[in-house]
Amino acid sequence: MQLRHNGSMKKRPFTSRKGPAHSQATPGSRPRKPFKSSPENDSEAKTSPQRRPFRGMGSTSKAGKFPPRYAGAKPRSRFSEDAAPRKSFRDDRAPRRRFPDEAPPAPRVSVPPVHKPAAPSLPEIRQPYLYGIHAATAAWRNPRRTCRRILITDNALPSLRIALQDAEQANIARPEIEIVTKEILDALLPKGSVHQGILLEVEPLPEIDIPTLCSKLDAETDATVMVLDQVTDPHNIGAILRSCAVFGAKALIVSRHNAPEISALIAKTATGAAEHVPVIRVSNITRALEDLAEGGFWRVGLDEHADKPLSGIPLAGKIAIVMGSEGNGMRKLTRENCDHIALLPSSGPLLSLNVSNAAAIALYEVQRQK
Repeated sequence: MQLRHNGSMKKRPFTSRKGPAHSQATPGSRPRKPFKSSPENDSEAKTSPQRRPFRGMGSTSKAGKFPPRYAGAKPRSRFSEDAAPRKSFRDDRAPRRRFPDEAPPAPRVSVPPVHKPAAPSLPEIRQPYLYGIHAATAAWRNPRRTCRRILITDNALPSLRIALQDAEQANIARPEIEIVTKEILDALLPKGSVHQGILLEVEPLPEIDIPTLCSKLDAETDATVMVLDQVTDPHNIGAILRSCAVFGAKALIVSRHNAPEISALIAKTATGAAEHVPVIRVSNITRALEDLAEGGFWRVGLDEHADKPLSGIPLAGKIAIVMGSEGNGMRKLTRENCDHIALLPSSGPLLSLNVSNAAAIALYEVQRQK
């Protein structure tokens, strides 16, 4: 079967939806009507520039006016002052129950505000002060130490009874005892201080210099002093001060600029040795070694790179043991002003000791040879 093309049927040309500009204008194409502004559109734009006019609910005006029942009405905002409060439909409903047998919830009771009592005022503490049982009892017995005030707890009071009796028998003037709580001492002292329930306000001990020390030791044939060159850790200084008190050292000499002051932490670590061994603070360690040499002291420095052991050096007479810092050891001028340089022999994988341990061993060797 063959299909013949009917001449009456004409092929319609393609017209783009984007307008005649994108299609070919042919005699058979249907042109689009361009948008023109009308009086109705202009009136709508003038009536409500921000909102389109209302056209529903029986509006018969083409100009966009409101119906008669809305004439004169003003739009109300729920935030305006004359707006009535909105009522939720849940306000009149009974409280919802989870189970039919469940009792209704108890009515809410207004709880009055709780006023916490004011914290007790803390007593004022002035520097310097000591804390700890051993440091406080040693200072309480020391007649050269002036005590201004003592704060103690009930639990720590029995530890001080013997010291109280000793001070009373020696006619040493002491202040009255104030009983406080542990929380007050925790608030007065720095965080982490192990006060053991005792806080003692004191005056610093009288200081002496090296010429005064040498003049006091003129009549003695054997004497030992410890010299620290740039040892800055307060725990090490407290431990060395305790070793000096144990092995009978006459003084501890430290630098004034590169060493901490004798604080409560050093006195606590020394466990009362600060009351028995005087601490001399000097401005120049090199000059201090020269003054000791004039006072008849042999100066022995400890260095892990020395050639002789400490036991191979004669330590009779007046001896000054010189210790350097753990990191750098003795400084060059300090080393040059020493009469002997010795080491502590070791056989383990580590070559050096803590400076406080090394000082204790050196003091023991001096005491052994004497």
